[in-house]
Amino acid sequence: MKKVTPTDIKKLEKLNIRLGLIEEKIYNLAKLQNQIALKKILEKENNITDYELEVNLSFLTGRDDDEIVSWDEQMKVHFLYDIHHNLNDRENHIIPEVVMKSKELHFEKCCWFMYKLYIECELEWIDMLQITSVWFDINISYQYQMDIN
Repeated sequence: MKKVTPTDIKKLEKLNIRLGLIEEKIYNLAKLQNQIALKKILEKENNITDYELEVNLSFLTGRDDDEIVSWDEQMKVHFLYDIHHNLNDRENHIIPEVVMKSKELHFEKCCWFMYKLYIECELEWIDMLQITSVWFDINISYQYQMDIN
């Protein structure tokens, strides 16, 4: 494992900020889709009774847009109940110093993406610096019910 240099630390801090902004953008786009879905249900449009809202995320490297990691975020529960800590929750996802493996690396506020990439996806800090873009799609699926009589 390559040691994180002071230059790397600055890049990681910038990455954390940028990923936080991307989280906010994705969240706002998904929130708009959530509002549209709720309106359709309230207006009983085409017999829509329920929906699911999911964001598929892929983190890509500059090498031919290779995917380094991907996951799905279930957004409906986030909007309706606000009980899950995830995408754009504005929490400081603290990564303990002992886990960080670097005393020099301290984020003022660690966004969800950085936390998830490091803790749950188990990417090394140096590997995160290879990320050049985030690809995502927002999927909404509607459930319908139609009476026979």
